[in-house]
Amino acid sequence: TILRASNGSNLLLMLPGSPPVSFHNLTLQGQLTVEAGLLQMTACTLAGDLSRPTIDGGALLLTGGRVTASETRFLRNAAIHNGGAAYVDGGAAEFDRCLFERNTAGRDGGALHVRSGSVLLQQETLFVSNSAAGEGNSIFVVNGSVRYSLPCPLGRWLDVARGARSVLVTSQVDADFPHACAPGLYGDSYDRQSSSPCS
Repeated sequence: TILRASNGSNLLLMLPGSPPVSFHNLTLQGQLTVEAGLLQMTACTLAGDLSRPTIDGGALLLTGGRVTASETRFLRNAAIHNGGAAYVDGGAAEFDRCLFERNTAGRDGGALHVRSGSVLLQQETLFVSNSAAGEGNSIFVVNGSVRYSLPCPLGRWLDVARGARSVLVTSQVDADFPHACAPGLYGDSYDRQSSSPCS
């Protein structure tokens, strides 16, 4: 486990000229700030301290460069303003088989707030029980793009036409995402359902 300093400074700050950074199988507590470069995380847990929220982006603040996270959990992170788990204002983020759970924001985007840049959610990434005092308990998008690449987790669905990717067309998602099927029903993508949204 790696904890942020007691003065609340960033756990990691990547500036122009920073070398690529990779984390594997670590528990991290504190904000990772990426202004440039490449940050890769695999099988990590970014576990916040709800009593010590950041301003924006409880676990991750991305303003440039690129972040890839695979099989990584964002749990109980908090932001005073936007993006309880992650705040994206430039650059590109890719979340593959990730879980965003019980993150909170004092304004918008309980788990994810996108002001600009691009975000790709794929391969069963799931948002559960996140909350925002403003809009978008799960996701809030001001600008930029958020796409979801199928499949969804089992028992979940997206409202998409046939194809591999869905561009989030609404500016906010207040429910758990992808949407849960009713109890006893099954579905993991539009293509695998005999009736929409679940069979």
